[in-house]
Parts: sequence; C-alpha cells; structure tokens
Amino acid sequence: MSAETSPISDISGAATGSAATPKKPAQAKRIDVASAPMGTEPKKPSKEGELPNFTPIDVTKFFEESRERLKEAFDQANSRFDTLRGAARDASNVCRESQVACLSGLKELNEHVFDLVQSEIDRSHDFLRSASEVEGVSELVQLQADYLRDSMETQAEQAKAFAELATSLFKATFEPLQHGFSTALENARKR
Repeated sequence: MSAETSPISDISGAATGSAATPKKPAQAKRIDVASAPMGTEPKKPSKEGELPNFTPIDVTKFFEESRERLKEAFDQANSRFDTLRGAARDASNVCRESQVACLSGLKELNEHVFDLVQSEIDRSHDFLRSASEVEGVSELVQLQADYLRDSMETQAEQAKAFAELATSLFKATFEPLQHGFSTALENARKR
C-alpha cells in the first residue's frame, strides 16, 4: 500500500482515507511574566491555553520603596536601641549611687561599732581600777552592782542608737534604687 491509498489517522485519532497531514497542536500565547509586580494576582486567561497576564511594574520604583521601608525599620530599631542604652546607663548610675551610699553608711556603722567597743573597754578598765582600790567586800559588791546596772543601761542605749543607724543606712542605700526604678517606670509608661 502506498501512503496515498492507506488510511492514516490524524492527531485526533480519526481515520482518514487520504494522505492527510497531521494537525499541529495549538500554540499558547507568550506573556511577559517577568514584568509582573510582586504580590499582584494575574489576570485570568480568557481562552483555554492562554497564559496569565501580569501587569508590568516599575522596578526602580519598587526598589526605592523597598529601600525606604528598610531605612525606616533600621531607624526605628536604632531609636529603640538608643532608648535601651540610655535606660541601661541610668540603671548603672542608680546602682553606683546606691553603692556609694551603702559604702559610706557601712563606714559610719563600723566607726560606731568601734566607738562602742572602745567605750566598753574604757568602762571595764575603770571598773577594774576601782575594784583594785576597794577596802572591803561590801564595797566591791556595791561597785559591781553599780557597774552591771550602768552596763545594762548603756548597752540598751547603744543598741537603740545602732538600730537607728542601721535603719538610716538601709534607707540611704535603697532610696536611689527606689527613686531610679520609679523614674524608669514613669518613663516607660510615657512611651
């Protein structure tokens, strides 16, 4: 059989009795997708086999807008970092002030303790000197009773003074911290 007389099927599968040439598949229309803006929806194809159509964008404008957004974000982050750095500096200064107050208060407290010990040593020395000069037991008993009574009164007064000094030290130490944290809280509420 020759090609002209034999039945040939076309692409659709239908048999023909003549030597027909096969049909070419339909060509899809070419659309410029690279020029489509990011985030835009393509237009729906109107015909079957047609590719989506994107609207073109200005790449320079897109780059400039992206650069401006990035600059704004950087400026905002830099501003927040400066705020945080300032708050850390303030906290450091508050702690330093508190430390200075604490150290000066401890120095004063130590001086007070040394004064108490020195006065107690002097009182004991005076008692021993007086006790060595007594002539009788009754006089020694009376001297010792007076010494103990005087010691109790003195120690009660010294304990009260020591407690007042310790309380003032505690207040002086933590007052800068309390004031600093109150100020920081107020500043945080303002922002």
